[in-house]
Amino acid sequence: MVIDLDGRIFRATENSQSGDVGEGTLFHYHQDGTTVWANYNGGAIVRGHLIATLGPDGTLDMRYHHLNTSADLMTGTCTSRIEALADGSYRLHEDWQWTCGEKKRGNSVLEQVEPERLSLLHELGDVDSGAMDASASDLQAAV
Repeated sequence: MVIDLDGRIFRATENSQSGDVGEGTLFHYHQDGTTVWANYNGGAIVRGHLIATLGPDGTLDMRYHHLNTSADLMTGTCTSRIEALADGSYRLHEDWQWTCGEKKRGNSVLEQVEPERLSLLHELGDVDSGAMDASASDLQAAV
């Protein structure tokens, strides 16, 4: 299976209680070969970044850091299993652990969001305007 995450946008649909990411957080993915990176913000995240390698088995081995709305700098590691859906989109199943604080572990599920759905999510209050602004910038850069 060829995996192409470049230009795709994801949002969390599930997360453990000890995680900062929520439904209002958008992840803007980029990929060059087996190198994958993303910027993320929204909800409890002011600004975050991740970098990962894509393994031959289709998993991502990543490191991340972000600043949350409580002004805490947070860091962690994550392994993501990529699920290809019938419509051509992806779902990420994540097992993560903080490398700071209490070093808690958790699980998340991220779903790909099509660009045309972003304004609807914003209208429903599910995505904040900061995350939307980042989405608009990423979309313009991709064109």
